[in-house]
Amino acid sequence: QLYARMLRTLEQQGLRKPPSVTAREFAGFVEREWQAAGPLVACITDLYQQGRFSRRPLSQDELSLAAAQVGQLQSLRRM
Repeated sequence: QLYARMLRTLEQQGLRKPPSVTAREFAGFVEREWQAAGPLVACITDLYQQGRFSRRPLSQDELSLAAAQVGQLQSLRRM
């Protein structure tokens, strides 16, 4: 849900993830196109991939970190 919220936030800023692009590729694209958001998107993407593809669910601390990162992303405005 947090990754989806991140994607919606980025789309509102004009950065849409095509279905054919991986999460990691999209994070790199955001880094190039909107440097202020790059570290936040990279962190959220790392946590998303860990939660989705590892056998260990994210800890409460990791979920809190992801939520905080999404909140920070939502407060940014792209110029």
